[in-house]
Amino acid sequence: MTISAILDLDKALATFKNRIQILLELEELSDGDGKRLQEQEQEIRQTELELAGQ
Repeated sequence: MTISAILDLDKALATFKNRIQILLELEELSDGDGKRLQEQEQEIRQTELELAGQ
């Protein structure tokens, strides 16, 4: 997967903040929903890596 650099740090941070806010909105997770929690953690980690690459 190729991700184009956003050569504007303010824009990159704003994009990151918006994506993380969406990912951090806690859903009603049932006791047995560890798989969904793990998926959410992976999405957050990927978003962090994309920002680090900017």
